[in-house]
Formats: sequence, C-alpha cells, structure tokens
Amino acid sequence: MNSNELVGRRTEEQLQLSLNITQDLEENELEQYQAGVTVQSFSSQGQMWRVFSRTTGRVHHYFSKLEYCTHVLLDLNPNVIDIKDQYSHDLVKSLEQSHKLGINHPPQNVKEKQPLTTDLVVEYSGVNGAPNYTVGIYVKYVKDFAKYRTVEKLQLERESLAQVGITLLIVSEEAIDKTIMKSVDWMLTVHTSQMEGELTFEYAEELYHLLQACEEEKLTLALNHLDHLKGSPMGYYLKEFKCLLQYGLLSFDLTKDVLYLESQDIELTQGMTSCLI
Repeated sequence: MNSNELVGRRTEEQLQLSLNITQDLEENELEQYQAGVTVQSFSSQGQMWRVFSRTTGRVHHYFSKLEYCTHVLLDLNPNVIDIKDQYSHDLVKSLEQSHKLGINHPPQNVKEKQPLTTDLVVEYSGVNGAPNYTVGIYVKYVKDFAKYRTVEKLQLERESLAQVGITLLIVSEEAIDKTIMKSVDWMLTVHTSQMEGELTFEYAEELYHLLQACEEEKLTLALNHLDHLKGSPMGYYLKEFKCLLQYGLLSFDLTKDVLYLESQDIELTQGMTSCLI
C-alpha cells in the first residue's frame, strides 16, 4: 500500500458529506467502538499519540510515528468512511488459527492469552455503486520484518482477519512519500504534553481565525507575529499550532513543503461545536 492509496484531498463538499456520515454513524454502533489498546494502557508515554479523526468523530490511539502518519493520510482520504484503531480480534478465532499454524499466540510466555490487535481496520466506500469494502493495515518499519516474531504475528493476524472476510495489507515507511513524512516530522518536533492552551475545538478555531487575518503571510512569520502581539515567549504559538495539528483539530496539505506554508494553507476541522480530548 502506498501514499497514493492512503491519501486524498477533501473538497469542502466532501468534508461536509463525511461529517454527515459521521453524525449518522455515531447514532449507531460506531459510537460504541473501543480500541483494543489505548495510550492509557501504558505507564510510559514513549511514542504515543491521541488524535481526533474528522472521518469518525472519535479519538484514536497510536504507538509509533508510522502508525500516526498512516492514520493522518487515511483521515484525509475522501473514500475512507471508517477507521478502527488497535482493532481487537475474536480471541477464539485467533486461537484456532494459532493452533493450525503452529504459532504461539500473543502474549508469549503466559498461559492466559489476550486478543490480537491489528493497527488499523479501514472501511472504504465502493466505487461506481460497488459495495463498501474493509481492509486491515499492518504498520511496521522495514527493519522489523527481519524479526521472526514480527513475521509470525503478521501471518497470524492475516489468517485471523481472513476468517471475517478482511484482507490484511502492509504499510512501511517506504510506502510514505518523503515530503509527507517530512511534514509529519515537522509536526512532531514538539510533544503534545507541551501544549499549554485548552484542548478544545474553540481554541483551535481561535488560532485559525487569527492566522486567516494574515492569510497571505508565511505561516511561521504569522505565528511569530502572534507571539509579539500576545506578549508570549518566542515560539509559543508555533508549539501550540503543532500540538493542534497532531490532535487533528487543524490540518494542511501534507504534500506541500512545510518551508513554504502560508496561513491560508491551514484548514480547521469543521462540524464540531466542541471537542475536548
């Protein structure tokens, strides 16, 4: 799976359609979806992200920069209608497959097994009247495939998902366009724990409108001007801006070089009256 398959740009009309779909789904079973593993499952912060999805209206949990980057690209794809993060398998089915394959079911070295989780399970809308289809996505860095256990777990996940009609695809860093990865790296030069403002839609909206007041100005210059205007320490609003990007409340075209971003390139996640993560 490559960047072209993952990413797409949404028009305003598509965004509104997506949000309408989300509101309908929230009234049904998708509102009840729970990730099999969340950032609260671990005491150490490490590489962990919570991000609000404009596609699902939920907060998603990721445990590597590559997982996070994959989610961001999927969330911008107009053909994606649902994203399930850290998808839990049926334990009975995965145990059956582990016995057939002769693979030690995770976690290793314990008698009481726990459900497998797949990084992402994604539903795409069908093309030209075709039915929607669902795929699993196994996200790993290339170096990890040299590990025997990684390959074993991949095989087990693939066979377990096949029992419910889901095909498993693979995404590595080689599938992500270098400009996109550079944009994500730029966003992640600060950690979300450094954010000082309120984590709300209203806070993101306020910063968005401040930037739009100088829409033709280079983004970094506009953020520096805000520091001076508000009497904040140098770099304060750039830090806040990057945190809001990571949470999914603000966004920009990841295929554009961050060195040339202007204030007008920034988009606000629409359709939410409030969003406290």
